[in-house]
Amino acid sequence: MTPWLPYPRIPAAYHRPRNGTVPNLIVCHSMESPEKPGTARGVANWFAGRLGPPPVASAHFCVGPDEVIQCVPLDEQGAHAPGANRRSVGIEMTGRASQTAEQWADTESRSMLTRSARLCAELVRELDIPPVRLDFAAVRAGAPGICGHHDVTLAFPDRGHGHYDPGPAFPWDAYMASVADELAKRATDPAPPIAPDLPTLRLGSTGEAVRLLQERLRLHGFLATVDGSFGPATEAAVRRFQKSVALGVDGVVGAISWAALLEDP
Repeated sequence: MTPWLPYPRIPAAYHRPRNGTVPNLIVCHSMESPEKPGTARGVANWFAGRLGPPPVASAHFCVGPDEVIQCVPLDEQGAHAPGANRRSVGIEMTGRASQTAEQWADTESRSMLTRSARLCAELVRELDIPPVRLDFAAVRAGAPGICGHHDVTLAFPDRGHGHYDPGPAFPWDAYMASVADELAKRATDPAPPIAPDLPTLRLGSTGEAVRLLQERLRLHGFLATVDGSFGPATEAAVRRFQKSVALGVDGVVGAISWAALLEDP
């Protein structure tokens, strides 16, 4: 199991060991927040305690129409689905459980759902989870698969606190079909996936994506320091790496350089 997938990271303040449990359940949530760019990052910052006292809450991923952010490593449990936290991975999606079918079909929702389905397919492959939609009885029985927060609430009513997200109008059939499409696409494409949410980085860039870049450079043996700042040393390391894998040497990390960096050394 790879703890961190190739997405920007904002580590949550609250997470716990799984104590040997291998996750076999993906739980989909709605954030109860607007479907707009920046919302996923805002919720990730809330999980991290950057907006105030850190909450006793966290999910592994926050997904919006513009980006996917990982908050908890896959080998640890978050606090998103009482009764199923130890064996599950949580995906928080922008939107509200009260949304209608029409609202789930608007432009921002479609963009978010595409990103979420792509992520879900990646988790299915990484964790060897069957891409099947579970009801609450199957969740309670410990079956592997994909469910909503509401299913966990019904499975463990003494612990669920009334959550019914992602809501009765959530487009489950279309979502599961998109997951299946992503899995089929990956099965026929031998090329390593390029993570679409990783930005182009260059001298002067800062933030979590730079930290991920530096960690990959360190893993490949080209950099020693991880500080989240793309300075001259990082640029020089990028140039050395690009030269080593026969890429164009410009010191800028775009999609092609990311793909090479994300491969195992």
